[in-house]
Amino acid sequence: MTIRSKLTFSYLFLFLVVLAIGASAFWASGRWRSAAAELSRAYNQGIAAERLRADIYRQISSGSDFLSSDIEAKTGFWSIQKRVAMQMEKLKAAAKSEEETDHLEALEETQRELVYVAQNIFQPSGAGVRNPKERPAEKLEEIGDEVTSDVAVLNQYYQGLENVALAAAAGSGNLIAYLVGGAALLALVQLVVTVFLLQRWLAGPIAEVGQVTAKISRGNFEARAAIGSRDEWGELAGAINRMAEALKGYEQKLRAQERLAALGELASFAAHNIRNPLAGIRAASQVMLAENAGQPAIKDSLSDIIQSVDKLDMWIQRLLGFAKPLDLQSTKTELPQLVYEALGLHEALLESKRISRTIRLEPLPPVLADPVLVEQVLSALIVNAAEAMEVGGTLTIVASTGNREAILRVTDTGKGISPTFIEKVFRPFVTDKPGGTGLGLAQAKKILDLHGGSIKVESTPGVGTTVTLTLPLFREVG
Repeated sequence: MTIRSKLTFSYLFLFLVVLAIGASAFWASGRWRSAAAELSRAYNQGIAAERLRADIYRQISSGSDFLSSDIEAKTGFWSIQKRVAMQMEKLKAAAKSEEETDHLEALEETQRELVYVAQNIFQPSGAGVRNPKERPAEKLEEIGDEVTSDVAVLNQYYQGLENVALAAAAGSGNLIAYLVGGAALLALVQLVVTVFLLQRWLAGPIAEVGQVTAKISRGNFEARAAIGSRDEWGELAGAINRMAEALKGYEQKLRAQERLAALGELASFAAHNIRNPLAGIRAASQVMLAENAGQPAIKDSLSDIIQSVDKLDMWIQRLLGFAKPLDLQSTKTELPQLVYEALGLHEALLESKRISRTIRLEPLPPVLADPVLVEQVLSALIVNAAEAMEVGGTLTIVASTGNREAILRVTDTGKGISPTFIEKVFRPFVTDKPGGTGLGLAQAKKILDLHGGSIKVESTPGVGTTVTLTLPLFREVG
């Protein structure tokens, strides 16, 4: 996942969390406003009910005053009645439940009974209106008690509504407080997570890349960026590691070229300052050998001198050949044909040691190679294998194809190479073979590297050695 995708998902998650908190806060705020509105309504209804009770009490008082011969009390009663009727209608209109309506209707029924009693009190006798059987004063007192009871029940109901509304408002307030606290905690967590992720996704990789590139700039091509993420930093680390590996290879090649340049100067010095005296020594030894042909002891000594001079001259020739820059003439080449030609060159050596050959060269596509140089490599491998085996050994050569390359394995049943020595086999002048120059495998690696191929040696002491070389396949242009 890329860093952009990671940041996008992080921001999306944060947005969703904030959106959820905002929605919850809006819902809690709505609950709080609803509870506040219900609380206000219940409070106002309770106040209105108390006012209604006070007016009804005034009507009862007017009735009592009328019974006490206060004629003006009748006018006051009916004046209050208009206000009472209006207040009752408002209370009933604001009612929101059937229970509240029932309580209000009970109070209204008591008030209508009061009106009925008042009409009998205020009506002059003999007008045809039936007087109540009860005594008017007692009836008014009874109605007052009913009004007190009805209003008390109504107020109790409104008090319950207020308590419920207060509880709802308190719950909504607590929820809002929790949401605010949660938002603060989330902000703190988000800050910590953001710092951690920035350290993990940006600061850490930047520091790692900076340290590794600094080491590479100082020439430490073994340094590698340890970033395993599958994002842009992982790709950058991979590119830096590949660059370091390539620089390491270039450095090794450069050092090899420097060594070859120094070796070339040494070879030129040897050819100029050693071969001429060697030629004189050989010529003098041949003259003395001719003059002392009848003296066996002197003859043997002079023959040894001539052979040693010839070996030294051969060593100088190989040194000059190894130090000389190679002229690569790559062309379309049949690798099996080169194998058979190299075997033919050393047929006498193989036959003299009665070495059996197992050759498996599957049909191979042609390779892009210099046939002269590759045959030189194959000859060196065959000679090394033959010299490493006792009489009656087995030489196996197997060819196959890989990823755009031909693979050739040369295996012998010789004494093998020790694990400590096998790491040095491609170094010039390193050999464990008596009389060897140590240039055969070094020259073979030089030739294969020049082709863009490779060479590898695997060996088990007492069992044998396998040399694996690769060459690029030939590809038609266009």
